[in-house]
Amino acid sequence: RKNMASFLFMSNTRGGNTGAKTEGYLFKRGAVNKDYKERYFRLYGSLMRYYKDEFAKNSLGEINLYTSLVVNSPMEKGFKVVSASRTFHLRARTEKEVEVF
Repeated sequence: RKNMASFLFMSNTRGGNTGAKTEGYLFKRGAVNKDYKERYFRLYGSLMRYYKDEFAKNSLGEINLYTSLVVNSPMEKGFKVVSASRTFHLRARTEKEVEVF
């Protein structure tokens, strides 16, 4: 399926025609189902949108980083984004992948 060893976040210019500054796969914990699912993220300035995969046209949701608090979680190779309405738990395969964000 996807080779996570060559994680897509390693290139900040991968945005291509999407206009995203950074994009690639992360694992997002669900709000209801607490399992982590792999999602494709695109970062547009302070707006982060997530998709089912890199080919999806419509986003599943978005996170406004300007109005949120980002908390690093190095033990989990990830970070939390705390907004007024929800806390998003995001993970990567390696700490280096987290740093690219």
